[in-house]
Amino acid sequence: MASVGAGRIRAFLALPLSDAFQAEVAPVLEKWVREFPAVRWVKPAEIHVTLHFFGSLEKEAVAQVSGLVRPLTQQFAPFEIFLHGTGAFPSSSRPRVFWMGIEGNVEPLKELQAGISRTLSRGGYPVEEKVFTPHLTVGRVRDGGKQRLPVNLDFPATPPRRMDRIVLFESHLTPSGAHYEVIETYPFSKTKTYATPAS
Repeated sequence: MASVGAGRIRAFLALPLSDAFQAEVAPVLEKWVREFPAVRWVKPAEIHVTLHFFGSLEKEAVAQVSGLVRPLTQQFAPFEIFLHGTGAFPSSSRPRVFWMGIEGNVEPLKELQAGISRTLSRGGYPVEEKVFTPHLTVGRVRDGGKQRLPVNLDFPATPPRRMDRIVLFESHLTPSGAHYEVIETYPFSKTKTYATPAS
């Protein structure tokens, strides 16, 4: 496994989903693990929505990142989302990454991600220019995987669940896959009622 070097960590900001959705996602992923071994599936306890990937980050920069991100999350209120449906990137005919859809109050989530990008860019951190599309990555086809995989993996809508924080994670790469460690937590502090989108 590639090393990020002494004094540095492999880090990313994310919306953690495991506490809210693990009960619905875990049995589905366990079924897919058995049926589709050509895919490296995400561990149910570590499902999340990536909002910004730093890559290699100096440990000393964690305080600076927190100083940039915490005031932003304090301007947001908790919001509800739910998971529904599945798909694949880059296309259904050439699936390499499998995802679950995110619905509900996705506008606050998009605003949050855009705010993070602007804030980190002003702080000197490189950010991606591509449009953020909320989704949950659940599996990647293994290198050399030749099994033909169905795209229409069934996943019915979950109940809506409350999101109230984002997290700075450190990613530890191991032979059995990535393991994520919480470094800092940034709660949503503002009191606000988001309208429930029409179904």
